[in-house]
Amino acid sequence: MLLFLLLALASLSRGGKGRFHAPHFALLGILLLPVTQTYVQMEGGTLPMVFFTVMGFVQCALWLMEKDRARLGLGLTFLFGAAMAKFEGFIILALVGGWILLLPSARPSLKPSPRLWRVLAFVF
Repeated sequence: MLLFLLLALASLSRGGKGRFHAPHFALLGILLLPVTQTYVQMEGGTLPMVFFTVMGFVQCALWLMEKDRARLGLGLTFLFGAAMAKFEGFIILALVGGWILLLPSARPSLKPSPRLWRVLAFVF
């Protein structure tokens, strides 16, 4: 899961002049794999919560930049996954939900879509 998270972040980060950092992140993930395995054996729910939280934050940030409602739905779905993995994930989901409601630039795009019931059924 750590390797997938690092690869996903690497695919989003491009340095100056279009440099691609995925091999560097993949090598870092492979080097950190033994320590991650030991940590996961001690704390089972933390790593999935971190994965879902980071991916949810990335999708919400892309939603803010691109104003694409599909990104917001995907980001909130990832954050619901973090909430299901651990209680701290629910706290993060509540903070993000409050932040979205308080953000003035986000309010116009929060109109309910006709597919809202499908998303809610999928989440629950």
